[in-house]
Amino acid sequence: MRQPRFFLKLALFFLLTLAAALAAVGVYASESIAAAIITPGGQPVTGSPGDYGLTYREVTLTTADGLRISGWYLPGRTPNAVILAHGIGGNRQELFPAAIMLVEAGYHVLTIDLRGYGRSEGTVRTFGYTEALDIQAGVDFLLDQPGIRHVGAMGFSLGGATIIRAARLDDRIEALVILSSFDTLEHAARDQFRQVPDPFGWMLTRLVIRAAERRVGLKIGQVNPAQDLAEMSPRPVFIIHGLNDPLFPPTRGQALFNAAPGPKRIWLVEGVGHELPLNHPQEARQKVLIFFQEAFTDPHEPEN
Repeated sequence: MRQPRFFLKLALFFLLTLAAALAAVGVYASESIAAAIITPGGQPVTGSPGDYGLTYREVTLTTADGLRISGWYLPGRTPNAVILAHGIGGNRQELFPAAIMLVEAGYHVLTIDLRGYGRSEGTVRTFGYTEALDIQAGVDFLLDQPGIRHVGAMGFSLGGATIIRAARLDDRIEALVILSSFDTLEHAARDQFRQVPDPFGWMLTRLVIRAAERRVGLKIGQVNPAQDLAEMSPRPVFIIHGLNDPLFPPTRGQALFNAAPGPKRIWLVEGVGHELPLNHPQEARQKVLIFFQEAFTDPHEPEN
């Protein structure tokens, strides 16, 4: 009887050792992943709107928490302005096709490097929660420019979550175009590990979330664009999401649409992944420009 007991104890020892090793690897991996996730980065800013023959001005904004945010201001000829916010790994140039489209239609445009990207200050990414302050600084700047009376925002991915949060905090943002964004950060986190089978995928997600929360000082539930939309004062919202998005499935865009109080519209784009649907230039141009034109139309405002 001693021999079977010996092998049973040996097997139990190896299982416990393996479990401890896997746990240690999981904790180490989660800390490394969390550090990468919350650290901004991306491509340097190269070129300028002047390369396209556009008039522009290099600007530096100061946020409410004291960071210096860099961007380009492209003046327009109407009372309407749009601030553009890029995605993870991007910078002020990422939405430049949209900037050109809007400037050609007469809009003032401010395209910025969110904190930690491009030429802006900042060391921590919070997936829209504190980046919203960058957008508010942009709104301050735009409304200080002569002739601007209306401000909207367009954001891609991280930028979409950022402009939603900013609009929740700031009623001066009158209309939102949200491109390929997420409904909650918890869903976004799980989406990134969905190729890892459960229970390992679930465990890794929880470990990464806890590690990131400790480093940033925020709870993941505080980053909730769908809730921000639901609780902000009603204003026009346009959700655009690729049906083939491998990063955030189209159900995330649909959830944002469902949460928005309205007026609202949604465009789920065939054949588009996690990219700018504005790469479908004619249809996108028409839909976005019509949206902003209708959003900024004030029947009580005299025409120029």
